[in-house]
Amino acid sequence: MHAYLLPLLQFVLYLLMAVAGAVALVQGSLVGLAIIRGGARERAEALARLKWVAFGTLAALSALLLARFSAYLAHALSPAVALPAKDTSPFQTPSLASLPGNHASGVGGWILNEIFLSIDGLCTLFAMVFWAFTGFQSMGSMAAHNVYSPHDGDLLGVFAPQTWAAMMTVQHTLYALVGIAAVVSFVIQGIRIASAQSSARAREGWVDLLRNVLWLGVMLGITPYLLGLLNAGVSDITLYLLHEVHVHTAHLSLTGYSAALLSRKPLNPELVRDYKLFGGASVANSVFGLVYAVVNFCVWLIYLWRRVVLAILVTLMPLFFIGYVTGKRQDLAIHWWKEVITYLAIPMVGALMLLMASVFLGI
Repeated sequence: MHAYLLPLLQFVLYLLMAVAGAVALVQGSLVGLAIIRGGARERAEALARLKWVAFGTLAALSALLLARFSAYLAHALSPAVALPAKDTSPFQTPSLASLPGNHASGVGGWILNEIFLSIDGLCTLFAMVFWAFTGFQSMGSMAAHNVYSPHDGDLLGVFAPQTWAAMMTVQHTLYALVGIAAVVSFVIQGIRIASAQSSARAREGWVDLLRNVLWLGVMLGITPYLLGLLNAGVSDITLYLLHEVHVHTAHLSLTGYSAALLSRKPLNPELVRDYKLFGGASVANSVFGLVYAVVNFCVWLIYLWRRVVLAILVTLMPLFFIGYVTGKRQDLAIHWWKEVITYLAIPMVGALMLLMASVFLGI
């Protein structure tokens, strides 16, 4: 009879684990949102929800432990049967995590092993979630796919032609508005200069006005070409550095964590799941895998934020030169160039770091 009851009990326990985990996740999300966006009262109410987060987490872990224990009992109580070469029984005892000095037997040894196996499974699960967010792209793949390449048609290496066309429509509209504002502003400034009582002050005003007109025309006309040259230079340097990474690692077998760091193509999920930094199947591998997945996810967020910022900067570029129209805040143009150079150079800096890592791997 236990052959039917224990699998049913295991299913119910897994169902309870999923419900408890969902409750903890939802309550934790509400707490985080209230702390970030709410006031003092909302934060105090959010802290009261922490007990539900703790309760849901404890219930989910308890249900997981009991579900594994029911599987252990089902395996222990099942009659000994000669199995084929490949065991298809649903009640196989999972391989134990290799821990130094872990040779205990019986229920105590089983509980210890199940605790570490649960840690191993949870770390692997969350690591795979973070990798899935990035599309299983390594840092080398992110750097290669965020610069211009002749093989794809993305503008600035990150914008599809349709997106670029929409950005240019808005930018050209802003060009026209800035041009109209410039004409009106220059006429008003010219009237003020002409009505000035001092001829020296009027002469100085005309010189400043003409200088602003020339600078506005030159900057609005030449900036798109300079931006294209800058992007081409950064892209060429980045691809050259990634090529040097390939040269330094050509004699190495890019498997495991080295492939997860240096590969220029999206990774196989099986490779991500099974890479090992330490020998055996220790829990340290899973913890390291989770930490590396989080770091890789943070780098992916940086590249995502880079796309957003570049889209805003390129689209609204004419507005940053409005200082030449009003005669004030001309430093906005310099600030625009500093931001553009900083964000364009991110893949180049990342490729340089990968080159340094490849040199150390080859030593």
